[in-house]
Amino acid sequence: MPPTVAYAIFVVFGGLVVVPDPTMALSIPVSGIGLVAVGYARIDGSLPELGWGIAALYAFGIAASIGIWAVRSRLAESGLYGAAVLAVATLSIAALLGPYLIARGRENVRGVTFTSRNR
Repeated sequence: MPPTVAYAIFVVFGGLVVVPDPTMALSIPVSGIGLVAVGYARIDGSLPELGWGIAALYAFGIAASIGIWAVRSRLAESGLYGAAVLAVATLSIAALLGPYLIARGRENVRGVTFTSRNR
């Protein structure tokens, strides 16, 4: 299996599993954004760096799932379950893209771009 397909499977599965949305209305966009990141990394040649983002996505997903599961009834009673799921979906995108961009070396700080590769 080519690495691009493996990364795509990991990202789609992670997006569907990480967001605890029974309707999958937020899981599918998270998976779609992950697929766009895989496509961009494939074109750019930085696919190995995306592994850090995928690892962070799964680590965040495990922690968020345990946290939501622990307080699910309280969130449902107070009407905040939807907001919590939306927060998890938003943060899962940040968990995927943040470590990828840092490992890729494209953090722009005060106009200075740090690169880890000589291009």
